[in-house]
Amino acid sequence: MNQRNTPAISMPQSDTKLRSICNLCDELFSLRFELSEECRLRGGTWVKLIPDEHPGIMEAKWAATRFTPFLVLDPEADPDAREPDVEEFIEQVDASVDEVEESALSGMMHLPSSQTVLMALRALRSRSLL
Repeated sequence: MNQRNTPAISMPQSDTKLRSICNLCDELFSLRFELSEECRLRGGTWVKLIPDEHPGIMEAKWAATRFTPFLVLDPEADPDAREPDVEEFIEQVDASVDEVEESALSGMMHLPSSQTVLMALRALRSRSLL
């Protein structure tokens, strides 16, 4: 118990399974939050586009940051979506698969977005969804 008489939780360094589960919970919470805020969607089936043991895709050669791309299948509209951050302007547009792929390959998208689009298209094709 801590000073407020609430249970204290600690994660020993050696308990990698528990640490992995807690990290996944945090990751999924963040992903769901972003899906709601940026896409105004919720639910669906989450597909991780890289293996679990992958350290993440480098965002740029000069940066230490990495990201893990996901695809969400069959989400639904989120009637309680959070308002987007003030500095974010996200416009949703309808596009064909060919248009999305061409946009990713044209050099007009940021590299992390292009990488994610190409991986998502491959995942959709491998599931015979395209």
